[in-house]
Amino acid sequence: MADRYLHFTGTAPGRFLTKRLRLPQPAELRRWSIEHPFLEGDLLHLTAADPLPGLADVLSRMGPGLRPTETVRESSRPAAVVVDATGVATAAALAEVHAALHPVVRSVADCGRVVVIGAPLAADDHH
Repeated sequence: MADRYLHFTGTAPGRFLTKRLRLPQPAELRRWSIEHPFLEGDLLHLTAADPLPGLADVLSRMGPGLRPTETVRESSRPAAVVVDATGVATAAALAEVHAALHPVVRSVADCGRVVVIGAPLAADDHH
């Protein structure tokens, strides 16, 4: 389904009205395509609690355009952020996910991705 507002703001009358009414100007999201199957740029790998062994190796093989790193360079805008939250076992421990993401979330590149990987639910967890 096409995004009518995005299409409307791409027309001359739409740009005029949205500027006058101070409505947001949406950015067209970069989607997967055969021509561009991968994101280009840094892949920032963060951990909250105990990291999953071997996840860093898997991330290093994610695509030719991604460069896995565990720190943000000053001039870098990561194309993707992967947060390993598999060690988070309680709702209170979610503060560790926030602590990991908070300093870098504004630096994610336009059309960037943020993925949080968690552990499967325990059988006795019925919330």
